[in-house]
Amino acid sequence: MAKTEGLFTEKAVSQILREDLPFTPNPFKGIMKPFRLFSQVLLLLGLVMVCAAGSSKAAMQIDIYGPGQNIVNLAMAAPLSTGQPAQGLGKELDAAIHDNLSFLPFMRLTDPKAVLGGTTLPGYQPPNVDFKRFQLAGADLLVTAGWPQGDKSGSTVELRVYETFSGQFVFGNAYSGVTKEEVQDVADRFCADLMKALTGHGDFFLATLAFVKNSGKNKRDVWITKPTGRNLRKITDIPGIAMSPSWSLDGRFIVFSHMDDKSHALGVWDRLTNRVQRIRFPGNTVIGPTFTPGNKVAVSLSTGKNPDIFMLNHAFQKERTLEANGTINVSPTFDAAGTKMAFTSNRMGGPQIFMKDMASGSVSRVTKQGNYNTEPSMSPDGTLIAFSRLTSEGNRIFVQDLTTGMWQYIILDFETGKTVFTMDVSNKFGYNNMAIGMYAGNSGNALYCPTGYLELLRLQDRFAYLPEMPYREVDLDKAARNVLTQEQFEQDGGDGTVASWRNTVTVENVHPNTTVSFRMNNLSGSAAELKLYAYGADGKLAEVGKELWSITDETGAAVDTLTDGTLYELRVSIADGGALDLSEAEKEIKISVVLAK
Repeated sequence: MAKTEGLFTEKAVSQILREDLPFTPNPFKGIMKPFRLFSQVLLLLGLVMVCAAGSSKAAMQIDIYGPGQNIVNLAMAAPLSTGQPAQGLGKELDAAIHDNLSFLPFMRLTDPKAVLGGTTLPGYQPPNVDFKRFQLAGADLLVTAGWPQGDKSGSTVELRVYETFSGQFVFGNAYSGVTKEEVQDVADRFCADLMKALTGHGDFFLATLAFVKNSGKNKRDVWITKPTGRNLRKITDIPGIAMSPSWSLDGRFIVFSHMDDKSHALGVWDRLTNRVQRIRFPGNTVIGPTFTPGNKVAVSLSTGKNPDIFMLNHAFQKERTLEANGTINVSPTFDAAGTKMAFTSNRMGGPQIFMKDMASGSVSRVTKQGNYNTEPSMSPDGTLIAFSRLTSEGNRIFVQDLTTGMWQYIILDFETGKTVFTMDVSNKFGYNNMAIGMYAGNSGNALYCPTGYLELLRLQDRFAYLPEMPYREVDLDKAARNVLTQEQFEQDGGDGTVASWRNTVTVENVHPNTTVSFRMNNLSGSAAELKLYAYGADGKLAEVGKELWSITDETGAAVDTLTDGTLYELRVSIADGGALDLSEAEKEIKISVVLAK
């Protein structure tokens, strides 16, 4: 039997499925940028990724219809086993693929409940695939899975991806001889291929991360894991503190800095032998080792008063000097071609990021704002540098685009480690210190960013949406959330105590009858005690009948008892030209409502 690539055994042969529908090689617009930012989250966590080397092929073009240019909406049809819903390995593989794709910030998985008619199809290939139901649910892509011989151990699964609007085949793989132990490997390989089709890069799901973790007082070891958190394993267990692990390009070695009570050293772990060795150098500083594109190690070593950056040979012996000027030079990082080296230096005072052209030897300063910029990490194509900046709020990650000079502000969820928001801020150095500001007013706390066009851009949470059509985004420029004082509430005809913001929204081109949902988290007590008031065209409040609104959780389930700090939704049934509609325009509905007790 033919051998396979990557993670699979000889039994799990990967075959490329072919369909008659054509596809067009072309970069997938709007997706590469979020993928780059996702990689930068790993920098904050101190993780280092090793991937199989290989050339990138042109990504195929996927036509996205609807809002959200940087988001791909993907639906998964229920897996089929000999024409019936899969219950064995098929169900496990479906869950594994779903979990994998949830890690991608540019991927939005379609809720099966939003698919009219359900996700179970008569078949997993056209003409037995009803693309229309997934299109109406807002999906751009559809994944189908079929087990022709049943989803038992040793069977074959066929996975395909289609565009929902055109029915166009994107790509497909077949995996034979799949066992229970190989289900996750199949999910990783398929998700890697899907990510590569969309972005040109799929190594994330095939990678192994190296990071350091405390093991006790004055004890820190190197661990490895999959990016999704699987296969966690400690690979060093020696006295002292390990720092800054870095994979070799061939995936055999991990180098790291190591300190014990007596000395600094270069630590080297060999994957083939599972052995760790400490290599001492003259002096007492070993900082930030990293592998170069030539699979040699660059590291900062002290030979005098300050550390300089040196290249080591394949035997981890000092070969030549890469950067030395009498100041501190640490943390080298390279592009994939080895033509550029970014590093941290204090040659102009505080630590800043610099760039060295390896051919000419010229050095230029990269960061020109902030007093403490360290730990650079360069993208393989040499166009982006992510780095850490010490601010008044603590250390924050910044990313500088070396092509445009654009800075980006990144907001992270420190509980999950995920990037929850990114924003191009400015390429004008004079505006970098104004990266973000908060304004408190009648409309609540709002975040603003100055742009390169000297304009203020408001960053707004999406507090209003259409739960029946989540793929159709509400225009936030036509939505408002304002404080309604008790005095104004009573003056406008309200009875009771104000219990929420005044929420106003305009929706366009919707069904004659639809539901709009407002997210809010300042509710408490009994839901039955709440009343909903709506403004009329005369500017007066009128109570809304209970049959037209409800308080639910985020899944749409009704709730009776409300807890302050929990996110709830006020769902209101609206009709074009109905009693609550403030707009006279056809196919446009505007409402303005407030809760009271």
